[in-house]
Amino acid sequence: MKKRILSEKTVNQLTVDKMEQLKYLKIKNECLTRNEKGIFTNLATEFYILSLFARMGVNAHLTLGQKKSVDIVVEKNDSIITFDVKGLRGKTLWPLDNFVKIRNNHYIILVSFVDKIFDLSLLPEIYVVPSKDVKKLMYQNPKKSRKGINLSLIREESNTLKYLNNWKFLSKQL
Repeated sequence: MKKRILSEKTVNQLTVDKMEQLKYLKIKNECLTRNEKGIFTNLATEFYILSLFARMGVNAHLTLGQKKSVDIVVEKNDSIITFDVKGLRGKTLWPLDNFVKIRNNHYIILVSFVDKIFDLSLLPEIYVVPSKDVKKLMYQNPKKSRKGINLSLIREESNTLKYLNNWKFLSKQL
């Protein structure tokens, strides 16, 4: 197969086209309400993780509902593994107000788009955390009105090594 080399003009046009696309998406984003932004982030995140499971050859199912603590269900060898998927547009906190209790075979998948949700060429950061580890990572604000996991905490070296793209321990169960 012969390699095709793009001309400088073609590369420049592709760059301009990408910049125009990003500008359009950012303008569209500014027109969305805060609630709409959250809904689109959550949907994008859940379907992104679902696509990763498909790429792994895992038969995964998306659950439906407004207030749910299980987003994706995987059935394997007569056992069920559940996942709560949390998306973060920015760099602060994944809300976990609906996290109730530790369950066997339940994981929290934290996805951060690091303020670049509209740049489709960048991959998000993904942290896979067993539910038994969530409590030790949990932050609660002083008013006790919000709880979740801070991106800065999970990025600490010991946590990053343990949870970043941590699909290996899942493959033992899947």
